[in-house]
Amino acid sequence: MSAEVPVTDLASIEAQIVGSQLPPVHLWHPQNESTIDIRICRDGTWLYRGSAISRNSMVKLFSTVLRRDGEQYCLVTPVEKLLIEVDDAPFVAVSLEVFNESEADAESHQTLVFTTNVGDKVIADAEHPIHVVYPPRRGAASDDRTASQKTDQTTGQATGQTTGQTTGQTVAETDAPANVANSEVDDAEPSPYIEVRDGLNALLGRAVWYQLAELAVERQAGSSSQTLGVHSNGCFFPLWSGENK
Repeated sequence: MSAEVPVTDLASIEAQIVGSQLPPVHLWHPQNESTIDIRICRDGTWLYRGSAISRNSMVKLFSTVLRRDGEQYCLVTPVEKLLIEVDDAPFVAVSLEVFNESEADAESHQTLVFTTNVGDKVIADAEHPIHVVYPPRRGAASDDRTASQKTDQTTGQATGQTTGQTTGQTVAETDAPANVANSEVDDAEPSPYIEVRDGLNALLGRAVWYQLAELAVERQAGSSSQTLGVHSNGCFFPLWSGENK
């Protein structure tokens, strides 16, 4: 039977993980399992018993022991597994830097580096793909329309290194390409994500999504449809295709 953890246990959880930036949570399978009244809102705010956790250092610390088990999210220590609630994705990407490794064919040689609300840096590559979930079209079946989550390897091997000058600038919403950032799909906006680690995604903040849309390039997909997407670290990530019309 799951039981709520008392407020004093927040301090004890913090004590257990102090000094460990990325603990090996995948190796921890404690027998003690309970629930704790922690909720991560869609905007990245962490709530404890309905009140925002104001200490950023505590949020950062707890995020390092966050794990996804199927559809459940939990905080894991060697002695305890605490189930929490996540509205959408546990992280939010709040900024984007663009590095070009070559002046020639800069688009396909660029590297995209995202920063999350807890300060993690994530390079978009084969292990950290970008994908976009579109809401159902009006009158269509209620299946999620998702831009392919599989990465399309391009020439050159993906690496974790970034060189060159940062070129990305925040793009105003009104300047975003109509086919991507201003897509009208059932009057609702798409939900773009990047995988941070081990199935834990970051929802791209609005400014980051519009910046990414500004970087989109066209690519032929099949005989008739076209895809808009971005390159990063030797991979191509679709953002929009003709199927999302």
